Amino acid sequence: MYQQGAHTVIQVGKDDFISCNLQGNQLGAWTSGNDVVHLDKPGKVWFFCSVAGHCDNGMKLVVDVQDAAPSPVVSPAPAPQ
Repeated sequence: MYQQGAHTVIQVGKDDFISCNLQGNQLGAWTSGNDVVHLDKPGKVWFFCSVAGHCDNGMKLVVDVQDAAPSPVVSPAPAPQ
């Protein structure tokens, strides 16, 4: 959570993330202060705050989304003989 109006959550690509490019291609934007971001594909996802100076001062985050673990296969026990 963060104070609404004081910060943002902006999803960007890797290059815009690295350079804190506020004019870059925004892939998503959240401003409610209590956001939910669905991460449904494996890979890295880059976010920063778009308020001037915040990203440059470290208000940024990269998330590495992993594939879901495969479900274990359970074999039934053999019937007693």
